[in-house]
Amino acid sequence: MPASRHPFQPTRTGLTVLAFLLAFSLSGTVMAKDKQKRRERVVPVEVFKAITEDIIYTEETTGTLLAGVDVDVRSEIDGIVQEIFFEEGDRVKKGDLLVTMDDSEYRYKELENEGKVLKAKADLSLALKTFDRMKTLYKEGVISGQDYDVAEAEVELKEASMKSTQAILSFAKDELNDTRIHAPITGIVSEKFIDVGEYVTEGSTDLLNIIDIDPIKLEFTVPAKYFSYVKVGQEVSVSVEAYPDEKFTGRVYYINPKIAIDTRRFKCYARLQNPDGRLSPGFFVLIKLPVATHLNAVVIPEEALLSEEGVRYCFRVEDGLAVRTVVVPGMRLKDGMVEIVKGLKAGDSVVVRGQYVLSGGEKVDARSFVINEVVQTKRRGASPDIMELDVTDPLEEEINTIQGIRNLTSKSAEGFSEITVEFELDRDIDVAAQDVRDKVALALERLPKDVEHPIIDKLDPAASPIMWLTLQGNMPFQELSDYAHYDLKPKFQVLPGVGLILEGASRQKAMRIWLNPNHLKAMQITVSEIVEALRKKHSEVPGGTIERDAVELSIRTMGELKTAEDFNNLIIAYRSGAPIRLKDVGFAEFGMEDRGMIGRYSYIPGIVEPSVGLGIKKKSGANTVSVSREVRRVFDQVKDHLPEGMSMHIAVDRGDFIIASINDVQYALILAVFITGAVVLFFLRNPLSTLIIILSLPVSFLTTFTFMYFLGFTLNNMTLLALSLSFG
Repeated sequence: MPASRHPFQPTRTGLTVLAFLLAFSLSGTVMAKDKQKRRERVVPVEVFKAITEDIIYTEETTGTLLAGVDVDVRSEIDGIVQEIFFEEGDRVKKGDLLVTMDDSEYRYKELENEGKVLKAKADLSLALKTFDRMKTLYKEGVISGQDYDVAEAEVELKEASMKSTQAILSFAKDELNDTRIHAPITGIVSEKFIDVGEYVTEGSTDLLNIIDIDPIKLEFTVPAKYFSYVKVGQEVSVSVEAYPDEKFTGRVYYINPKIAIDTRRFKCYARLQNPDGRLSPGFFVLIKLPVATHLNAVVIPEEALLSEEGVRYCFRVEDGLAVRTVVVPGMRLKDGMVEIVKGLKAGDSVVVRGQYVLSGGEKVDARSFVINEVVQTKRRGASPDIMELDVTDPLEEEINTIQGIRNLTSKSAEGFSEITVEFELDRDIDVAAQDVRDKVALALERLPKDVEHPIIDKLDPAASPIMWLTLQGNMPFQELSDYAHYDLKPKFQVLPGVGLILEGASRQKAMRIWLNPNHLKAMQITVSEIVEALRKKHSEVPGGTIERDAVELSIRTMGELKTAEDFNNLIIAYRSGAPIRLKDVGFAEFGMEDRGMIGRYSYIPGIVEPSVGLGIKKKSGANTVSVSREVRRVFDQVKDHLPEGMSMHIAVDRGDFIIASINDVQYALILAVFITGAVVLFFLRNPLSTLIIILSLPVSFLTTFTFMYFLGFTLNNMTLLALSLSFG
């Protein structure tokens, strides 16, 4: 008879169920606390403290330069042009003699009328003497009153005749003076309409046009919504395509109160000082007109802004936590900054790096990044020694005075200088960056005039390419460069996670100009004159718009030279009134850009071929392995359809290193399981116990991965190293 069992004695099945329920309740507790634990992990980020800046809102529009004074000179008499004392482009002063007319007819009229005046004077004198006698005889009673009145009337008649002949003489003198035409204003002769020997008619024939361009007048239109903002005396900033590196300023002197019904714009006029005459009437210009000012506006880097379903937001750091904050951005500013109209205040710390892995509520460490600033400067054609002496050394001397620098390194190459500034971790990022900008600005006066403006940027080690693809082929290098640029680059650019494609050793098409030094010397032409001519004449200036009724047409000026023949026929200077063309001192031809670097790759031992490289940079926060897999997928598709004679290879792939590292750790973990089982079996001599231990290890792995998932850890070098050490 079987033994009786106590009603409360636990069975093996009951214990199993109890253990399962206990494990389930624990897992539920873990899941319930998952969100809190994930927030407890510390995320390294880089922050920027919101600053204030006075922002001037500007309206950009186009306008046309007009002459300050524009006068058409006409003749006041009919006649033949006898002599011309000016040429087009001459500067004349008010009163200068410009043209003389044939005056023979008018001299005759003057002499004729002078004779008539003399006769009229004699007749008047005789009439006066006769009147005096008649007056005496009338008093003596010799003559009648009628005879006296006749003598008096004769005097009045002769006086009127005298005045009439004098007026005719004066008019004749004026006509004679009008045969000599003088400048009515001081200015420049812009056009000449006559030649010697031409017959001109009074008041209807234009002789010449004189313009005064100092000051020069600017006409432009502004949207009606800004009517209350534009004031007389307000300053405007003007840029002209002919002088791309210069800004001109003027002041509004008249605002037309009439609003155009079709365009809803009103006309404004401004004057610009033009003492050197570089600005000419007819130039289309780009105008920046201040229309409003926002004082103490909050400003942050635009890279801090994120978007989700049309809502713009950023992450603000408060008490060590990342707080998701909805913001309303305003105007985009220079240097990648943006105005924040609503949502932030000055001094708020916003995340500018590492924000893509945040969701809100995480603990963050804003001091986890080393602050590096890079100053890059270029000077075309300068040797490394010259770059170091004239560029790198002056910049280093100024930058080295900044406090909190950990390391300062520099390198000088052909036409290139790079200075890397590494700051201590406790330095404020924004203050350090501004210190570098200030010191570089101080050093600008000591740099050569032909140095390009230094570029200041933050150094991001994670921004280096994760992959390099190479393209080789037994064909001209230009074809390789074009295929890499126009065919391959767009295919990889659109892949998920790909941020930027670098082109290594690629050389694009360019117009090359070759000069003959002997011809330059013979014609007294300098290289700078040729460069200036190319800069002015090989450009497209803004064409403005044509407005009519409800139609607005944009005008494009086709100013760029297209072919080598166009460049060869370009007029670069004048000598003795004759044009000097580029083909007179050299020639232009299509070629490639200067070779700044050489790319070579060996995919067959012993054979090294010239190649073009494509460097794949991933976006911030993107997974390197995922991007690598996407690139390889497209690479496999592309390499089978390359033109004949081309080949493509993967030279560098950081994803392979990461995958290899993970595989090594996985191998180490599996090996640890078997070694552990062998050691246990060797000492315990019990296969069942050994099997239990071996089976418990995968369960431990599964439990560990479960906790890693809920705690927000990922599989990376650090976590895999911890696993291998713990199981080892």
